[in-house]
Amino acid sequence: MISLFIVLAITSASGYVPVVPPQKRPHPLPAKDGGGFAGSRRGFLPALLLPAAMCVAPGLARAADRSPTNAAVTQSDLGVAVRKSVVRGAQAFDRLDGGWERFSDRFQLGSERAKRDARPAERVLPERARMDPVVCLGLLDGADMVFVSLVPSLSERDLGARLGETYRSYRRSFERSAGVNFSDDTAGELLPAQYNFLSYVHFRTYVDILIEKQVDFRPFYRTFQARLGAYVLAATTPDRDPPAKGTNPAALRAALSAGLLAADTALSRLRRAGLLLAWDVAGTSDTAVDDWAEGGADLVLSVALDGDASIGAQCLIQEQGYRLYPNFASAVVGAAVGRARTAAVGRALVGSGCEFTAEDYYMDTSYSSDPDKFEVKQVLVNLVIKGA
Repeated sequence: MISLFIVLAITSASGYVPVVPPQKRPHPLPAKDGGGFAGSRRGFLPALLLPAAMCVAPGLARAADRSPTNAAVTQSDLGVAVRKSVVRGAQAFDRLDGGWERFSDRFQLGSERAKRDARPAERVLPERARMDPVVCLGLLDGADMVFVSLVPSLSERDLGARLGETYRSYRRSFERSAGVNFSDDTAGELLPAQYNFLSYVHFRTYVDILIEKQVDFRPFYRTFQARLGAYVLAATTPDRDPPAKGTNPAALRAALSAGLLAADTALSRLRRAGLLLAWDVAGTSDTAVDDWAEGGADLVLSVALDGDASIGAQCLIQEQGYRLYPNFASAVVGAAVGRARTAAVGRALVGSGCEFTAEDYYMDTSYSSDPDKFEVKQVLVNLVIKGA
């Protein structure tokens, strides 16, 4: 083990990479020509890093082992230096690979790029409407009410005090990032950057309280999302007569149509309030709906939400390791479809764990092979409605 450390340390210090004959390597990559390693940089890089991985892997696998050997790997100066060298080496190769990708993409190198058509056109979105403080801040007020109703021994006053603390703690950093002074007089106008910050303040406060009170997150999250979606749906859509109850194909089709109509109405209201720029629904072809209503197949709907004003807060909270974030548009879509199907089938979907699921994915609609230019612009809501 010590000899392996010395070899790796020399490699890190001098840049010399020990060459192992192909027949000696324990896990050669498959090659199209019948021998050796695949002739590509993606095959070469894992092979080059393999000796380092062999040195570090035992220490990682036995992180809880307090033996002298493990301590030498994980705690000694040499062990720490080696592990850092492995990480820095991987980062260097990742940057090298990313640079090659950008170079190849720019000059259309490679057989697959030569076959590819021109890059996809830039997605053109409408300008954001002026944000309506009544609607947008009303969503946050609704989230507060739902949260207080679900957390034991938490009053609205207590929540308000905690919101103030979070606001003061993070305001300066958000102001520097957005280049906006939130304390300036904006003549009653709510800026997207301000709304994004306020969304972060509310949901980060929720997360902190849940952790302090040790609330069981999974059942809380299901109920919170359902009630929040119902609140947003009631605030953005007029009351309509529920669809006819029944599990026959006609009733299920009517329920789905009613749900999609309610979702479209709610998203239109959010767009006019400046919360969204555009949206699009896919997966509602006649064949897919018929297979769901008549054959019992799952129906998969994809709802693309462009330009959500709180998308920065959503990403930041998730990057910090938390799963409760301000996805109002996603919640209202799920609530609209779920409510319509509940009315038709005659039983609640929330908490069933099998009839209705929704997941959010974050997309950059601009094509680029440069990972440094990745910018989240769209939330793709994937809805799966189980067959009847």
